[in-house]
Amino acid sequence: MDLYTDRASRVIEQHNQSQPLFLYLAYQAIHWPLQAPSENVERFKHIKNDDRRMVAAMADTVDRSVLAIVEKLEERGMWEDTVLVFSSDNGAQKAWGNNWPLRGYKNSLWEGGIRAVGFVVSELLPSSVRGTVSRQLMDMSDWLPTLVEGVAKHQLGNMALDGYNMWDTLGSAQPSLRNEILHNIDPFPNKPAKFSTDITAAIRVGDWKLLTGGPGAEGGVWLAPPDLGLKNIQPPAGDSLNRVWLFNITNDPAEKNDLSNQHKDVVDELMEKLRVYYEGAVPVNFPPAVPQSNPELHGGAWGPYDVD
Repeated sequence: MDLYTDRASRVIEQHNQSQPLFLYLAYQAIHWPLQAPSENVERFKHIKNDDRRMVAAMADTVDRSVLAIVEKLEERGMWEDTVLVFSSDNGAQKAWGNNWPLRGYKNSLWEGGIRAVGFVVSELLPSSVRGTVSRQLMDMSDWLPTLVEGVAKHQLGNMALDGYNMWDTLGSAQPSLRNEILHNIDPFPNKPAKFSTDITAAIRVGDWKLLTGGPGAEGGVWLAPPDLGLKNIQPPAGDSLNRVWLFNITNDPAEKNDLSNQHKDVVDELMEKLRVYYEGAVPVNFPPAVPQSNPELHGGAWGPYDVD
């Protein structure tokens, strides 16, 4: 991680401030393998679980790395004109993380798998919104127009984008321009020609969220934090036989009350949206596994390999 931070600091140090700077910094933490400097691990020796102690140390390492970047921006006099976006990409993994009280975990389409934490900090934002929580709907595809058009004030012209410029929403009480998010459609492994409830998918429209197929996470278990003395909550009896779930995700973010039988009209509406998305999508490609790419064959690192 220090390599990334040092490189980012050099970029900032050498930057010509007469030009704009876009810096994308994708740390590998927190992610498997669980590793952190010993001095960071030592700070969390009070955590008994080995994996969770290491995860806390990794989070601490990320915090200190981000602080180093901010301090470098301040040192160069660039912080006042900076918009810092910090975001994770998915919910916590089952083995060492926790998403309680949300349902599911990473690699599932339940909220525990797809809700990600994040924040935006900038002196360019009005003081009235700093330190507040926005619950407006936003998707990762919105960052491109938000940063390019909203922050940098460059026009994207007639580019056909899935995202919206959310800068005004982030800086005020203005409602989100977005009312819909296609979370995923996964036709693996059969790639059927037409969409059906056998395909794993999820979509959010307004307050409603529809899931189909097999959303994962052992049918949608609620995993309790190991240090609170709580028990895991298993999915309702017979839930594993379902192929359609509907939730008012605004009122029920923990996805405990399936409303698919009470609101069949909403199910039909969202199913039609999934069908349109599926039939209009670029065909997916599932290439076969290539054993020669295994990092264990290349010193533990991903890199070029010979398939002969």
